[in-house]
Amino acid sequence: MIVIVFSIIFLLLLIFQLVWWLVFSSKWSTEAINQLKQIPGPYEYPLFGNFFVLWGSRAEMWKSLRNCTKLYNGRYKLRMLHIVGINFAKPDDIEEILKSSTQLQKGFIYFLIKPWLQEGLLTSAGDYWRIRRKMLTPAFHFTILKQFANIFEENSKLAVRNLSKECDKLYTNVVEYINDYALHTLCDTTLGCKFESTSAEFSNYKKAIHKFGQIVVYRICRPWVFPDFLLNLSLLKFKVRQTIKTLRSFTSKIITSRLQTWDPNIVDNTTIETTSGRRLYSMLDLLILHMKTNGDIDYKGIQEEVDTFVFEGHDTTSVAIVNMLMLLANHTKVQDKILEELYSVVGEDISKISYTDLQSLKYLEMCIKETLRLYPSVPFIARTLTEPLELKDGLVLPKGLLCNVHIYDLHRDPEYWPEPEKFIPERFTDENCAKRHPFSYVPFSAGPRNCIGQKFAILQIKSIISNILLNYILEPIDTPESITLLCDLVMRTEKPIRVKFRKRIRNS
Repeated sequence: MIVIVFSIIFLLLLIFQLVWWLVFSSKWSTEAINQLKQIPGPYEYPLFGNFFVLWGSRAEMWKSLRNCTKLYNGRYKLRMLHIVGINFAKPDDIEEILKSSTQLQKGFIYFLIKPWLQEGLLTSAGDYWRIRRKMLTPAFHFTILKQFANIFEENSKLAVRNLSKECDKLYTNVVEYINDYALHTLCDTTLGCKFESTSAEFSNYKKAIHKFGQIVVYRICRPWVFPDFLLNLSLLKFKVRQTIKTLRSFTSKIITSRLQTWDPNIVDNTTIETTSGRRLYSMLDLLILHMKTNGDIDYKGIQEEVDTFVFEGHDTTSVAIVNMLMLLANHTKVQDKILEELYSVVGEDISKISYTDLQSLKYLEMCIKETLRLYPSVPFIARTLTEPLELKDGLVLPKGLLCNVHIYDLHRDPEYWPEPEKFIPERFTDENCAKRHPFSYVPFSAGPRNCIGQKFAILQIKSIISNILLNYILEPIDTPESITLLCDLVMRTEKPIRVKFRKRIRNS
């Protein structure tokens, strides 16, 4: 009996191997396969490839990817079944991938996000993406951002007041506070609505985002749930559907609420009347305007973009703020320098920090950039080549190849960042930036598909950090050495980051 079972298993493996080889050889030409053989990587097992490198917990996966980058000097190959991915962490390679005006299709891994975000700006490609990008760009015009600065200030002061009760505690889990602040601020600005942080929808939405990220990472290295048709045969599909239902319920309520009150003739916090008579709209209002007047987007399209921006607009920003608070808590001299700059720019009346003030905080901006160097909110992005791509060293990457850009490793390359583990904001003086490779630092991606909301994010981070430091001294609980990083859709830590807040006493 045992012999029969093993014989059946062996026969099935042979069949799978034959099917795999037929799929693999039909996808790649002999020349392409020879090119791919030039790229090093971990040992490949027949049929399965070397995806076992990613096997284990999200923390173990994170460490494995970092080790591979070092072992193979920033360029290595990983294969799972017929899917081949080349991983890049050197600026010359990354420049060729990101600067291209034709290589705009996101990587295969983004298809795992599509059941949720569908054809939103993050996941769409081709003319569909170009139309949406052009449609949404005016929503982040500097005049709109200038108006948003008032909302940033209002919400930052509210967050500061909420933190006052934390001073009596040994430490504070800053993740919860900052997540609430970032989501509130996004809703108040780009979406034109308010939510109570105590509402069930608010809490469930935040939990669902974390759950969805865990599901995506789980699927990446498990062939039996990686393709959608296999996922739909598993029990995991019910968890995916419930999670997406929770996520969409939150954004659907936002859209419905705004549709009920939307009036194109009203000028408010999310609508700007310029001196030239041109009217600018924030994101959701702009999408509704297009639906009502031009008909070039429908409700489903609005849902796609709102889903995308609520996720990307609050989660990435909150991660950056949390990591910055940890770093500042561990660098009291940097806190002092930021405070000194704040007083020199804002003056003695610190009751309000204006848009012009925020723009003038150059040292604070260097601190934000250094935070995003050490902890890029999105540590990994990917492209699928729609045509062959030649790298600077002459290697030609074939059409259909998955190219993974590891921003985290790029930002810690000692060739471009001496003492890469250290927090040194002065790396971002104009003089130092001019000396570096332009693609050695890409926290918001780069090229045509760079982040549309990066100025929004920087302005918001400046606002909350300024207000916190004006009122509190940050003291370290967690350190860069004590935290454990995880693979996820954005930069996550195994445990929430903790900081001690102490009331700042101003000298009279």
